[in-house]
Amino acid sequence: MVQGTNEGYMTSPSLQFRPAGHPPAPPLTLDDVRRFTLRHRRLLLYCTAGAATLALSWALLRPRTYVSSASFTPQARRLQGGLSGLAAQLGANLPLGDANQSPAFYADLVTSRLVLGSMVDAPLDSASQARTLVEVYDIGRGTPAARRERAIERLARDVQVGVSTRTGVVRVSVAARSAGLAFELNELLLKFLNRYNLEYRQSQATAERDFTERRLAEARADLRESEERLQSFLLGNREARTPVLVIQEQRLRRAVSERQAAVAALVQAYEQARIDAVRDTPVISLIEAPNLPARPARRWALASLLVGAMLGLLAGILAGAVLDRLVVPPPAGTG
Repeated sequence: MVQGTNEGYMTSPSLQFRPAGHPPAPPLTLDDVRRFTLRHRRLLLYCTAGAATLALSWALLRPRTYVSSASFTPQARRLQGGLSGLAAQLGANLPLGDANQSPAFYADLVTSRLVLGSMVDAPLDSASQARTLVEVYDIGRGTPAARRERAIERLARDVQVGVSTRTGVVRVSVAARSAGLAFELNELLLKFLNRYNLEYRQSQATAERDFTERRLAEARADLRESEERLQSFLLGNREARTPVLVIQEQRLRRAVSERQAAVAALVQAYEQARIDAVRDTPVISLIEAPNLPARPARRWALASLLVGAMLGLLAGILAGAVLDRLVVPPPAGTG
């Protein structure tokens, strides 16, 4: 490799891309860094200043937004312990758990198309006229379905949700161009979230009610059959009291008692399912109601400036290393 005598053309081996098979470059020293910085000082300065300027301009010129926040906890359903134990004894697989009511489930539900689509279709009162988010976001191109899809995507970017793993609290934030719109969108979000949960729980309670009703009819039939067996045994064995007959009578009475307990539990579960099928009480407990933002969100201008400067400096270093690889130094002894 030809080395030049002019220091301005000397390059540090550790800052170049070396072909495969060549010996490893010597360690990078402070003197190498100094020569590289002096050689490409303008490039580094321009890249750093340009990227920092762009980042700061983006932070300062983008529209101001207002953020409305709220937090809630899901209400756990009252588990029907008696019915679940009875179902297990009878060999029935009745889903009585609350697997789909965890805070993580609500966090995913908040940003689902079911909830966001309902918000996009709902008329808004905070705008100058009763309009939808498609008009508020000024989405004027494409078919109605395409405009609605773009509005859902835009709303998904404006909605932020987080879950506290320690307390199970779900926090929801909605950003908008005005404080009133952010407040209204947050209220709509909680409204449609609660509506979906009411419909989900009512449909689940209806299915449980239908199952319990069928099982109750079967349990009553089994109880009548057990009572008839006991009645026939008592009528046919009024005077004989042998040990075998006594044990058989105890078995029949025990079967009747078990059937009676099953019927009593099913009657209680059936009445509870009937109540849950028409229950319209809220299923989320608000900890903090949506607030009306008093001032716009922070722009984070200083952070954007620093990040832009760092990215620009890295880009300048990479560009300088590429230039050192591409520029061939003049042979020794030339002017």
